[in-house]
Amino acid sequence: MTNFANNERFSSPLYHAKGTSLAEQYEDTGRLFGEYIRAAVARVRRRRKGAALRRAVAERALACLVATPVASEFLRCLRAWARGAAISELEAMWLMADNFGGCQTVAVRYGSGVALLHTEEDAENVQARMRPVHTIVFSEPSGTSNSLVYNDMLPGAALYGWKKDMLTAVDTLYLSEHGVDEIERPALANVISWLVWRMQPEDASAEAVQAHIAELGEVADGYTIQVVRRTGATIDAYKITFARGDTAVEHLGDGVGAYLRQVNIIDPDYIATGEPVAAWRLPPRNMYRGYWRHFLDRLATIDRTMARYAPYTATVLSKETLERSHRNVQATLFGDLRSEFINSDVGAVCVGFLDQRCGTSVSCKVPDHRPLESLEYIDILE
Repeated sequence: MTNFANNERFSSPLYHAKGTSLAEQYEDTGRLFGEYIRAAVARVRRRRKGAALRRAVAERALACLVATPVASEFLRCLRAWARGAAISELEAMWLMADNFGGCQTVAVRYGSGVALLHTEEDAENVQARMRPVHTIVFSEPSGTSNSLVYNDMLPGAALYGWKKDMLTAVDTLYLSEHGVDEIERPALANVISWLVWRMQPEDASAEAVQAHIAELGEVADGYTIQVVRRTGATIDAYKITFARGDTAVEHLGDGVGAYLRQVNIIDPDYIATGEPVAAWRLPPRNMYRGYWRHFLDRLATIDRTMARYAPYTATVLSKETLERSHRNVQATLFGDLRSEFINSDVGAVCVGFLDQRCGTSVSCKVPDHRPLESLEYIDILE
């Protein structure tokens, strides 16, 4: 672990959860963020538009999870987190149903591995949601599991996560809520993203994720999750988009420079090709202030950027160049590409490399007034 930053209340923006078991560590993080979690529950109670529907779906989803074996570990951790925060199990599920954030993600194959780049965004005071720490480290005998976090969301659900030989990133989707109240066995996207984050690299195939979704029920909301993993000598990546009972999977190409990208709408290519999951998109006319065009512009910006920087994808990393590569990518995003990718809604940018020579590494940078080369941390898991 290479750590560079200081925090106003902690010595590091990373927090190592305390406890022997995973549940104990979740209870500890619940205590750590308790005041923020309780405030979020109060906001959900006050919120009017769509809140009653989401609370009702969350209550039914919780009842379904109790009878679902694949969710047993999730429930232990959710209950422990709620206990630490002094809220009820149902209130914790309300927060799991509250997924209004935004972000954008790119997975790109380079000379010696795959990079996963992610901007974490939220229009509701993102800086406040990432205090006092923004990254949690959970320790188990098998190794560490790490998660970028909001202080009012269960760590590991959504955002960006990593462990040895695996990276994950989540993008919220604007989806139709038509008929959500009629779903017989509703499941929540944040539960699915948590289960993916907990999977081991060798088990985290797209088919295994689809099987988890089918076991949980019909998804009341939806996400796109990008997964980068090493299995044996192979490093591969895919993105899986899911909404209601439908999924779409796209695998990263084998050639250097191949990439997958995602913003907060179902990929327009899926609409063009008739993927069933596209039927659940929120119609453009129903989006706030022309967001549909905004997200199309974001996709076009990513495509232009990938074309511009294509020559750099031939890079082969080494242990001597790894730290410099993290700094260079982050400095480019916050420097030359700031107007394209860094806005007032960005809370943090994560850059991950899963590399044949250097293993797994993730750097994090937040928008502040420090020099471009200043990072929150570089976490290296060889």
